[in-house]
Amino acid sequence: MNIGRWSGKAFGLLIAAVLTGMAGLHLGLNLALIGPLQDRVQTLQTGMQAHRKNAAQNQDAVPNPRRELSDILGHLPAQSQLLPRLEAIHQLARQQGVGFRQAAYQQKVLEPNIVRSEMNIELSASYPALRQFVRNMLLRDDAIAIESLDLNKPLESTSAVQAQLKLYLYAQAPSP
Repeated sequence: MNIGRWSGKAFGLLIAAVLTGMAGLHLGLNLALIGPLQDRVQTLQTGMQAHRKNAAQNQDAVPNPRRELSDILGHLPAQSQLLPRLEAIHQLARQQGVGFRQAAYQQKVLEPNIVRSEMNIELSASYPALRQFVRNMLLRDDAIAIESLDLNKPLESTSAVQAQLKLYLYAQAPSP
């Protein structure tokens, strides 16, 4: 009978030791893992507060798409300027030594206040001249967008490049 009691006491001590060890392990894990995580959370919260404060102070610096669109529309040339713009493109091509073999124009109203003129042009020039022409055209008129530029060098030619250029000229439509 004494042995049964001793076994019960030993078992109780063993359980107490295991529970104490588990509590120590739990405390150790808390100190090792939770402490650094709490520090990281605190750092992130401080960073968020600083970001919110900075964003509130720089509210005007946040892009406003509607305002940007109205600014762009306000700087578009008038539709009445389309012919002088086309003439400027032709003149620039002549100055750069770029030949217009064929050109087609088409106009479309995109919005009540935006007109898009499509130009399909077959060009012939040396590659450097063609490159300079496209560069200067875009620098002169910021309401031009190139849709595509296909280059082809004929076998019999040594320096001439044939090009198919598709571009859009944007303008403000007249007010109704």
